[in-house]
Amino acid sequence: MLASTALARSLFVTLSLSAACASAWASVDLIAVGKLSGNAVDRSRATAAPLENGAPALNAVAHTHFFSGRSDNFAPAQPSTYPRDGRLDPESIRVSRDGESVFISDEYGPYIYRFDRRTGERTAVVRVPASFAVTTLSSVGADEISQNTLGRVANKGMEGLAISRLTATRYTAGVMQSPLLQDGGTSGAYTRILRIDLRTGKTAQFAYPLTNIGTDAKPNYPTISDIVAINDHELLLDERDGKGFGDDSKAAFKRVLKVDIAGAQDVGQASGQAGLAPYALSKTLFLDVVDALTKYGYAVTDIPAKLESLAFGPDVHVGGVLKHTLSSRTTTTSWAP
Repeated sequence: MLASTALARSLFVTLSLSAACASAWASVDLIAVGKLSGNAVDRSRATAAPLENGAPALNAVAHTHFFSGRSDNFAPAQPSTYPRDGRLDPESIRVSRDGESVFISDEYGPYIYRFDRRTGERTAVVRVPASFAVTTLSSVGADEISQNTLGRVANKGMEGLAISRLTATRYTAGVMQSPLLQDGGTSGAYTRILRIDLRTGKTAQFAYPLTNIGTDAKPNYPTISDIVAINDHELLLDERDGKGFGDDSKAAFKRVLKVDIAGAQDVGQASGQAGLAPYALSKTLFLDVVDALTKYGYAVTDIPAKLESLAFGPDVHVGGVLKHTLSSRTTTTSWAP
């Protein structure tokens, strides 16, 4: 069992999504159908002026179809998980066991895509349940939230992605940054971990209980930034507030929690706080990031507001003892468990 015992003094600013963004702009050979090249006008009631076509200009060239970070690059008649939409907001990236591919999760769909590491071409779409999609799409997040009652909250989609490296299991697990709309949205107490068997496509959903960092009278829930697999059933999740360096405030709540999904109830048919609460996972504290960093002399105003990802680093020897490392970014912070 892993336990955090030491913190390596290494903290510097870096871009957590640089690798993901590079893959997101890679070529994808799709068949252009209907309005896949983007919308001609902005459909949001909040903006009167029309937008230019949302698709990258290179998509006009035969057999070149690129993803775009633009929020208007979608097919209006399709749900947000439509795999031929061009908009993509990469959040987490994991390398396949054979090293040939990368899996990327996204907030817009939410999507999970597989890309070839050598060519950048999208080679697979890992489908998520329809209950994760919104059906009334807009280029403005507030409109998508107000016009839908089911699916992901705009800008709070599949923030984290884990992948099992065990040959016998071969699964990926995505975690939603905030609860689905039907589960209370950003006011909800339970977000979802989605486990997908990469061989069969079979899914299972688990209710993750967010920590109330507010009061009983006025609950306030943090968000999930990433998830990493320890083995085929234990997972680490990064649960955090948005306070700290970059926000001109003091970091207060940034923790890495551990859950075990072995034997846990699939909540795919449940919704809402009352429906999820009886089946919520138990979690244990793996690392209190704020506590660990302040013990090493960091001011709470210097701890980055957003710790966006988790990944296991190389094993190291400290005083002759083998240690495992865990890294978190937007800043790179390494812990030797």
